[in-house]
Amino acid sequence: MSGDITRPVLWMSGTKDVERGTGCNSWLYSSVKKNAPGSESVDYEGATHCWDCSQLNGWKKKTFFGEQVYTYNQSTTKKSQEDTLRFLNKLMD
Repeated sequence: MSGDITRPVLWMSGTKDVERGTGCNSWLYSSVKKNAPGSESVDYEGATHCWDCSQLNGWKKKTFFGEQVYTYNQSTTKKSQEDTLRFLNKLMD
């Protein structure tokens, strides 16, 4: 799969994201970065999956890796938006 990636990827995860499981670990990101050197990885401390989903705040979901509770986080949402714009601006320079 990572061999199909040819453009830089901004890999954003929350440290409490149960849904990312073991497949989205540093080994996989390293293989993506090898194919797309401009890629970046950002971990948001304490953030869950869907940290920017205010409408799903508190929603619970069973996943292969365990139960995930979505927790909306306004400051993480703002930071992730800023990180996205910074990443895209870097690619356009």
